[in-house]
Amino acid sequence: MIRHAAAALLLPLAACSSPTRVQQLTKTAEIPPRIAVLPANGTDLSEELMAMLRVQIGNAFELRGYVKFDDGWVDQRLALAGFRPWERSWLQIDEVMNMFGIANGIDGLVFLEDFTAGSLSTGVYNERSLQGRLRVLDTRQAQSTWIFDVGANESGGALLQSGQIFDAVASTIGDDYRVEYGRLAALLALAAAERLPANPHPPEISPRPQLASLRAVGDRAANTVEVTADGSPGCRAFASLPGCTGRYPLTEERAGHYCGTLPVPSDSPAVIAVLRDRVGSTSRSMTAQVAAGERP
Repeated sequence: MIRHAAAALLLPLAACSSPTRVQQLTKTAEIPPRIAVLPANGTDLSEELMAMLRVQIGNAFELRGYVKFDDGWVDQRLALAGFRPWERSWLQIDEVMNMFGIANGIDGLVFLEDFTAGSLSTGVYNERSLQGRLRVLDTRQAQSTWIFDVGANESGGALLQSGQIFDAVASTIGDDYRVEYGRLAALLALAAAERLPANPHPPEISPRPQLASLRAVGDRAANTVEVTADGSPGCRAFASLPGCTGRYPLTEERAGHYCGTLPVPSDSPAVIAVLRDRVGSTSRSMTAQVAAGERP
């Protein structure tokens, strides 16, 4: 209650709590040593928050020594299998996903289920929360072996014993939701990591993917550059221009052979290509001068 009194004081609420909780619901076997975190499904979280949560949960597993398949590679394989992981609600039937995992050499699939974000603000007090469920499906046994309910929340602000609202109060509330919910996702993931057992089968370090060749040919009529690259199969390939941050994906038309069209001027001097494998290891980049002529 706000009391109006001439001699009343502004009393800051010094405490700004950040509690987390992890409740283990199921544990029937070890967590598989090689996991993939699937895109969140059936949630009302923003696209940005879903992506941040997925990254943070993946980091939690990596902290405990598990091999995490690259999120982009997983999404690519899902799309090639006919799924639509970019949609807010997409097919995630256990039997079907189990077959997907086996086909792509993934031992465990991590589901992000029923995640919700909450916010309460009274102008002088605020509280934000993030909670949901983590479930690990072991494709080797075709069953869920670990299930966690996880959550994190933060509160802060000020208690007033005066009818005046000072501008300083606003600084205790904060207006950057992306940063605040990103912090909650990190807190939640760290709490989960503390409960995850270390990987009993530490992975061997695999060699980096390699690029063997790269060719770029400019098409003056279309004002594009056609790129072809050969290297380690089963990777994601990207091409870019020197000095530019943007990159363009190349398609693996057959094992180890990547092709793509860059919508850039055909007189661009050079093209850079790189490969990223399924666990996120990146090849050394390769540069090729753009040749004038017909498409390769």
